[in-house]
Amino acid sequence: MVELFDNAIEYIQKGVLAFLLIFVIFFAINLIVGGIVNVIGSIIANVIPIIVILFSGIVTAIALFLMAAYIAATSEIAKKVIENKTVDYINAIVKGFDILMKNLDVTVIILILGFVAGIVSGVGSYRYTGFSLFGGLFIQGLFYAIAVGIALSELTGKRHGINFITLFNKINLTSPNAAITLYIITLMSVIPLIGFLQGILISLPIMIIILYDKHHSEKKGVEESKKRTGK
Repeated sequence: MVELFDNAIEYIQKGVLAFLLIFVIFFAINLIVGGIVNVIGSIIANVIPIIVILFSGIVTAIALFLMAAYIAATSEIAKKVIENKTVDYINAIVKGFDILMKNLDVTVIILILGFVAGIVSGVGSYRYTGFSLFGGLFIQGLFYAIAVGIALSELTGKRHGINFITLFNKINLTSPNAAITLYIITLMSVIPLIGFLQGILISLPIMIIILYDKHHSEKKGVEESKKRTGK
């Protein structure tokens, strides 16, 4: 097998325009949805200031829901790139949201993580609490990182379990470079204000996981074939 990390990089380079376009599409969706939600939130907050904390949780939950949909849709793009097929962006987006609906347990967990992260951030921004804004953003980032890891493990094809670290460690046995990449890009959420960069780079861990699954499926098929033929 070609080194997993190198193989993933080759496919990313091959489909770089497709990955950038799906990122731009979801970035635009985030701006539109986020703008609408924030306007509603501002109106409500002017009437009941303390509710901004609760509303922050709702806003973040929505943001993580869209993040999960983006990861699921990008995984569909990655599969087309690997198969050397034409990319249908509308179908990929629809399929991304469909994957979330078919994996409601994962979706609910991600929404809860987003809501809690938003509450923490909201407490940090509320002027009467004395809570550190930076500290709030850092803790919020931890919840984001967990949600990203779960989405990578559960929404890119084969489900590997909520404990995404198990998957990352398995990939480490195949390619340490790939595993390090998974950890670094996932943990980018912890550092405030670089979520934009994480969004651009997320196609790389998605590609790594899909290629890892593909390799093991092929390996399993060969082993089963040998058992049937006795060779």
